[in-house]
Amino acid sequence: MYSPRHESAMREEFWTSFGRYVSPILSANGKKISWVNYKTGIKNIQFKMNAGKSGAIINIEITGDAEKINKFFSLFLSFKPAFVKVFEHNWKWVPEMVQLDGRVIANIFCSLEKVSIFNKEDWPALITFFKSNIILLDEFWIRHKEIFQIIA
Repeated sequence: MYSPRHESAMREEFWTSFGRYVSPILSANGKKISWVNYKTGIKNIQFKMNAGKSGAIINIEITGDAEKINKFFSLFLSFKPAFVKVFEHNWKWVPEMVQLDGRVIANIFCSLEKVSIFNKEDWPALITFFKSNIILLDEFWIRHKEIFQIIA
């Protein structure tokens, strides 16, 4: 299909476009933020966005030892009723997921299917998906971050 070089260039072009599109939007705390490389401030919790040939995913990835993963995931679960009310997409809650490299993580995610980062006609749908979800994650995080910092 596409050469690795072309795929890399398309990915870079998409994420640059997305970054420009959302850069004027301030965080829920009123500060300027890098939406593409969202920093939670907690080493073991990352908000990630990824798009490929057949879909996109945004997720909360929880890493660390089993105890740390369990504590953070349990805390997220305690907020699940409020979380579900705010988000439009159906998020999946996976307490234990083995990565390709063998690491065990917990993952909370939602996906958008039948879109491709390599099809520019899909970019508006991808941008809308990522923008709406990362902004909502930011609002959630600003409200609850301090509680997570206590157990970090």
